[in-house]
Amino acid sequence: MPDHIHGTGAHAPGALASLVGARLGLAFTARDSDFLGAYHLAA
Repeated sequence: MPDHIHGTGAHAPGALASLVGARLGLAFTARDSDFLGAYHLAA
């Protein structure tokens, strides 16, 4: 059996930023913009 199973789950932007940040050792900051809407910025 494979160690990782890839699926088609949906993640909220904050959860996805936390997941990617934990994997890559990055910290993401949530920002709001009138032009872009809500987004996460890697620090």
